[in-house]
Amino acid sequence: MAFMRGKQQVEEVEKYDIAIWNCDNPDCNAWMRQLYSFEKDPVCPLCQSTMSQEIRLLPVLSHSISP
Repeated sequence: MAFMRGKQQVEEVEKYDIAIWNCDNPDCNAWMRQLYSFEKDPVCPLCQSTMSQEIRLLPVLSHSISP
């Protein structure tokens, strides 16, 4: 996927397979990166349903903080 920044060149966004928790409720679209989950078996924060592990192709988040 590419993003435009004003009239600058197109910047490619790196994507990787990332482990996530996905809500099992078909009416709920909630998911979260497994890396940011504090529980071994989390429940959905929106509908309180169970969640299952999946893999998604997502952009890598930058962990650096700029001043």
